[in-house]
Amino acid sequence: MDFNPESYEIIDAHIHPSANDIPGSDITPFGVATDASSMFATLRSVGIRMACGSLLRTHDWESLTFKDIQRLNEAMLRIRDQYPDFYIPGIIVQPKFPE
Repeated sequence: MDFNPESYEIIDAHIHPSANDIPGSDITPFGVATDASSMFATLRSVGIRMACGSLLRTHDWESLTFKDIQRLNEAMLRIRDQYPDFYIPGIIVQPKFPE
């Protein structure tokens, strides 16, 4: 069996892009700040066709209000609107706000 990566569509199913207007969302596991455009350019450079994921924050999740959660989700939708051919947003669901 010959494996040719170019014959497969590669989707990264777990990313955390940052939103420039959300303080604390520019964290990465390796401590390097990055914005969505830099992250997406890097992913594309290694053959990833699409990516999905949600935003991370450095703040305590328990202290967030419903309005905070909405703001985080809206930021992911804005990134989706900027990169509709690449980014599938993950929506944050906080059990504290089932509505």
